[in-house]
Amino acid sequence: MADPTTPQTATEPTPTPAPAPEALSGPAPHLTPDTPALIPVIIDPDDYATLQTHHSFPHTTDHPAYLTHTETLLRTHTTHGQHTLALHFDATHYTDFCTSHSIDPDTPTSRARYTLELAAHGPHLTYQGQDIDTLIHQLIDRAAQHACGELAHLLLDDAGSCKDCGQDRANAAIDRAGRLLDAVLDRAGTGSHTLTCTCTADGERLTIGLTAEQETPDTPTRFDDTDAARLVAVLAAALAASNAPCTRCTTPDPEPAPRSTGALLLRTTAPHARDRLTGWRLLQGHLHPLTAAEVFDAHCTNPFTGDVIPPLPHTDFLPGYDLTPGSTWPTP
Repeated sequence: MADPTTPQTATEPTPTPAPAPEALSGPAPHLTPDTPALIPVIIDPDDYATLQTHHSFPHTTDHPAYLTHTETLLRTHTTHGQHTLALHFDATHYTDFCTSHSIDPDTPTSRARYTLELAAHGPHLTYQGQDIDTLIHQLIDRAAQHACGELAHLLLDDAGSCKDCGQDRANAAIDRAGRLLDAVLDRAGTGSHTLTCTCTADGERLTIGLTAEQETPDTPTRFDDTDAARLVAVLAAALAASNAPCTRCTTPDPEPAPRSTGALLLRTTAPHARDRLTGWRLLQGHLHPLTAAEVFDAHCTNPFTGDVIPPLPHTDFLPGYDLTPGSTWPTP
């Protein structure tokens, strides 16, 4: 198996070694579109330095040269029509992975095994020809989203059961959060949608995003299922940590619970139209519409520092729409 820090192609069900970089400079009939590629990217210079202490690590150049080399590999695979995944290779997580699986981190096989784990469960994205700096920012964002989703699931694992009916609070919260997301997107209308969910659960602040698109009123809304599942998990964690009633009970859990707050903002863009921004607050298991002024304040306030942020131009700040069945986006 190829060292994952050198380009690695894959044929289902397991990856196969990629050709050496010099072999990729000319015609390569063996690189076919049905042979996907997995390319780990070591973003952090300290991570790169850590891996260079491994005798089996193949790269001896400095980190900027390594990134230039990696960008060339990514572009080469894409040029040959391959579906190429860029993966965020984190040295600390890699060490933890090797420890948990009782394997030696200083082998190409271990790095390749970790790469497969990243492709299946870790932060990654499809490479689409972007420059390496843009890709790094995207991978950092994807890693943050991944970590946020994992933290949400850890919080849900501790949610326990409803004291009245015994229902698992995590499952109930996930079900309710999924229905809330469906209600938001079902009534969002056509355009490109960006949702940002910020919640506090058990003292942890969670922020997650989701992009979605509906081209016409008759077409379904398209979004990444994994990203949607993470947003649902974050929303569910806030629900489970609050006094929200479970799906079988009509009254909140009488036991005191940690204070939980949440908000969901939705930005919609469409051709030849002003952007629209609206939102809701999470309270007792429901998303309650914000007023236009509250939407403006939420958008123009840094959630971490409280500093004022200038509003984006060409944007209408609208009150949140009703999420009860049959409601639609209010006509501006």
